Amino acid sequence: MLACQNGHTQIVELLLKEQVDPNIQTNDQFTSLIIACSAQIDNIEIVRLLLQYGADPNAKIDKTGTTPLLLAVNFGRSEILTELINVGANVSETFSMPPKPFINAIIRVPISGNCEVICNLSTGDVTFINSTGSSSVLYNLKQLKLTLIQCAVGMVALNEGKEKFLQSMKQGIMNIGKISQFGMEIDSKEIIEVLSQVSIDKRLEVLKVLSLRCPDNDSYTLMLAAMWGLTQVVDLLLEAGYDPQKPLSSSKTFEQFTKTFHQVAELDFTYPSLVAACSEGHLEVVKLLLRKTHDINHQQETGETFLMLACDCGHKDIVLTLLENGADPNICDNKGNSALHYVLLSNSSGDNILDIIQTLLSWNINVNAQNNNGMTPLLTACSKGYTEAILLLLLDKADPNITDNKGKTALMYTCENGHSEIVEHLLRTYETDPLQKSNNGISALSYAAYSGSIEVINILLHKHNPDQEEIEKAVTAACYGGHKESIKLLADKINLTNLKKDILTACVSDDMTLFVQVIAKQASFDFLYTPLIESTGLTPLMIAASCGSDRVVQTLLQRYGADVNQQDKLLNYSPLMYAVSGSKSTSTVQYLLDNYANVNVISKNKKTPLDIAKSKEIAQLLKKMGGKTYSSLMAVPGTEDRALLNTQERFTIIKFMSPMI
Repeated sequence: MLACQNGHTQIVELLLKEQVDPNIQTNDQFTSLIIACSAQIDNIEIVRLLLQYGADPNAKIDKTGTTPLLLAVNFGRSEILTELINVGANVSETFSMPPKPFINAIIRVPISGNCEVICNLSTGDVTFINSTGSSSVLYNLKQLKLTLIQCAVGMVALNEGKEKFLQSMKQGIMNIGKISQFGMEIDSKEIIEVLSQVSIDKRLEVLKVLSLRCPDNDSYTLMLAAMWGLTQVVDLLLEAGYDPQKPLSSSKTFEQFTKTFHQVAELDFTYPSLVAACSEGHLEVVKLLLRKTHDINHQQETGETFLMLACDCGHKDIVLTLLENGADPNICDNKGNSALHYVLLSNSSGDNILDIIQTLLSWNINVNAQNNNGMTPLLTACSKGYTEAILLLLLDKADPNITDNKGKTALMYTCENGHSEIVEHLLRTYETDPLQKSNNGISALSYAAYSGSIEVINILLHKHNPDQEEIEKAVTAACYGGHKESIKLLADKINLTNLKKDILTACVSDDMTLFVQVIAKQASFDFLYTPLIESTGLTPLMIAASCGSDRVVQTLLQRYGADVNQQDKLLNYSPLMYAVSGSKSTSTVQYLLDNYANVNVISKNKKTPLDIAKSKEIAQLLKKMGGKTYSSLMAVPGTEDRALLNTQERFTIIKFMSPMI
């Protein structure tokens, strides 16, 4: 074994002629052939001698799953690989691979129904958390079995990213430890450094041997190469006959995921390699795959095209390439979203978004296309607050007067986001109607009040003369947002008695001195139970809860018996919903719950407190007290469908469940 390790060919030959058994194992199951294949020098002659004298080409270290074939792949030894295949080494063997080397990461992938999949790259566990918060481990990445050629693709990826990989290793992100080889301790970090130093050419030679002698024809293999941006590998696999049009479900490797995930979510998608390349931004890989793709406008189960995926991920060069190759920008997915919707809904940088919008507009895209919710690209841009994108769309004849299914206009969305410049532009240049109301009877002024933008509120107040009812709605909307200054500004413009004004001020400011002074002058306390603003049903408790005025809230409940579950007339919000949406005060929410606030009260727009909770801490508190989303409350037990993830969500889960060797 030492002779094999050190490359002493003549000594090995002499020992074999003396009938030394080449299949003797160490305590760690190392054989002479395994040692020869793992040596830092190319021991092709020694390997040939060992095989000639009966060395088992399928010898295996059970603990690690290491075989001579895998070592030949890992060390980039194409000649050794060929010799092993020639003598009958098991090329159909699969191997357990570790999760990605950057093991300090925890990946969260939100899916429909307030559920999420969590990939812990430290333990390898993949956990599903349902809408009620309960969790179950569905899979462990360390159980993943890869084919030999998939291992070879991974080794090319290791070479391509070796600088980042080795740097992370030196920083102690990896805890690799030491392994024992026939009495010697070898730091496995050194082995990984040796592996990463094998040239790309040698890696590709190994892949050529495998693709010609034992191709797995697995769609997952091609997807891995595309996902990691391995242009030469993708080219090689395509030349070997790999079909980019095969769905992921045809992959035996993918079957391992579906065995555990099938009860939670559908993960399959078609054209997996092109999906991966478009999502990850590998332009040259996309160009290669397009040569073998017959339908550039192919739609996934949820309706996405490759163009939509590229827009969603902000890859402007790929967007242009797809358009130049015949991609149709006006196709819509199952939700009615076009490529233009996708770029506006993406998390890409502002410059990228503008560049892609300009590209799409130059290809005659329908700028006023509405999705299933009635949202046009302009409405989407206004809802996101993308000032430059809004101006760009308006210049391209986007209609600012189209409403969505809720009756909301571009002006309403812009007011809701507090963008005074665009509000001025829409009112001045396009003469949009500030008095128009949504399906809930709410105008632009109320949306501005909800955002708390004093500047926008003043613009609207000066541009037209809103009536008392409209301002009263705006005060209530300001309470929904918990914006004290907006509440006071608007309340000054409605007709309130001095008593009501003082109570409102005390509730907004948590001013117990003023509150006690007002109460002391009254013979009856009925005004504390009835709405301060009759038209919207806004009560003192709602105002105090929206502003996080804990002392006033406690006094109203404990001493005066205010109704903790009374709902307003505008959106049927209860004091608990005002606290969750407005003040976002954990103490206020807790106090209301302790006083029997209905944790699952439902508003006019079919929302529960949990639906509107933006604070993670408050959401957890609501769940602890039995809070559910509206969809969960309405679901019939036993009829829940599997979550229908979009293609990007499916790919993201598969991506983080794929090992990086």
